[in-house]
Amino acid sequence: MQCRDGPKGEIRARDVVMCPPGEKHWHDGTTTTGMSHMAIQEALDGKVVEWLEKVSDEEYLAAPSAG
Repeated sequence: MQCRDGPKGEIRARDVVMCPPGEKHWHDGTTTTGMSHMAIQEALDGKVVEWLEKVSDEEYLAAPSAG
């Protein structure tokens, strides 16, 4: 997972990740590992999610940050 302008991190099985409203972020599997995603969200003015631009190959293939 990565938040806009933040370090890229690794999500492991059973991790819980909370993203504040309006925080731009992305998440996916890796080139060798898939990912399942379950989201609990509320609607605001009838809108549930705003899809943003696709992640570039360079961003996707970058190594996760240590730590």
